[in-house]
Amino acid sequence: MKPPPVAGRGRNTTTSRNVANSGVAARLRSNPWLLAGTRLAVVLVLLVAYQVFSVLNPSRQGTFPPLQSLWGGIVTLVTTPTFWTATLYTLSNALIGLVISLLLGGALGLLLSIHRAAYGSARFIVDFMRAIPPLGLIPLGLLILGPTVEMEITLIVIAVLWLVLVQVYFGVMNVDPKLLETARSFRIPPWRRVLFVTIPAISPSFATAVRLSATLCLLLALGTELLAGSSGLGSLIATLQRSNLMPQAYAAIGAAALLGVIVNGVLVMGERRLLAWHYRTTRKATA
Repeated sequence: MKPPPVAGRGRNTTTSRNVANSGVAARLRSNPWLLAGTRLAVVLVLLVAYQVFSVLNPSRQGTFPPLQSLWGGIVTLVTTPTFWTATLYTLSNALIGLVISLLLGGALGLLLSIHRAAYGSARFIVDFMRAIPPLGLIPLGLLILGPTVEMEITLIVIAVLWLVLVQVYFGVMNVDPKLLETARSFRIPPWRRVLFVTIPAISPSFATAVRLSATLCLLLALGTELLAGSSGLGSLIATLQRSNLMPQAYAAIGAAALLGVIVNGVLVMGERRLLAWHYRTTRKATA
């Protein structure tokens, strides 16, 4: 005998969903021009507040230069070949570290997902390594490898590998059992089940791992260069700050932030294009 329905449950759920869909956030999502205008307005408000603070505190303009000085620093930095060389150096190291982390983390995640006991035996190591602050390994990396490219890439891999491993493992664990049962009923070989069933099923989880790992790799590359004194955009920021060239230093910091936004935006666009079927299914499930 089925329990009696709770009065008002469906109505309240539908009402709250309609309220969420008709709110300001929904209007912003449905109108890209309105969303872009809102973001631009926020940026302009922050710039005006910064300019007012700089003008009202002349003694702090060495640390917080006015906007006209910042614009001059941006022009000077962009026209300097050193800036582009350092940016390409940081991007290349972050990309190499990302590729290695995705390959190793994905392979280990698949191996540990073969049996629950495999992940249980390795869980302590995974949790322990994930808990270590990545930048805290810089002194050890400098002691063993010195301020080299190998040290920077090694630290990136050590930090990002476990994120990819966990995402892939739980992605495999959350695969619909009916898909695997159907594949077994058709006597599909194990390697074909992994290639044509498991990997497509975990692609949304793996795409999330790629997006998070790419941003983290870029941050770790900048932090390693900043603290270890190796070449790259992070080292350039430290050099400009020590030389008291604050407009150029702020411009380099802004370039690093913009670089992260561009990388994340490109990956989000690619994820939505390649996994359009997943977004359509999710949208229908939440509708």
